[in-house]
Amino acid sequence: MAWEGKRGPWYRVRYRDADGGVQTTPDKYPTKTAAEAAARDLESRQRHGSFINPQVGRVLLADWAADWRRVHQVSPSTRAKYDHHLDQHILPVFGQVRLDQIRRMAVKEWAADLGARYAPATVSGILTLLSVVMNAAVQE
Repeated sequence: MAWEGKRGPWYRVRYRDADGGVQTTPDKYPTKTAAEAAARDLESRQRHGSFINPQVGRVLLADWAADWRRVHQVSPSTRAKYDHHLDQHILPVFGQVRLDQIRRMAVKEWAADLGARYAPATVSGILTLLSVVMNAAVQE
């Protein structure tokens, strides 16, 4: 169930998560009608299984990567390569960025910078790992 509520000059949409807790979407709506429509849309997505909890995207990449590393099973040599790519290249740039704030253009600019300093195969490996980590977050 989702519902609207007034908060200052704005309307917000609130809903119950899978654990029964009350959550608030990050969006602000200028009118009650717009918030009610958003609440109906959220309920529909929940019923059809296509709802993505916006709270999940607020996790820092560094925190998500730590969880991902803990459960992702690979050989020791692959683990060493992944750890190096994460610690030396990915996390220094995106580690303190929330998952929902990592933008494609920022990644493309970063990749171009990497390309100026490293061999294409190295850059490809780093980008592939970032993609794997991000796709796992989306799937989760």
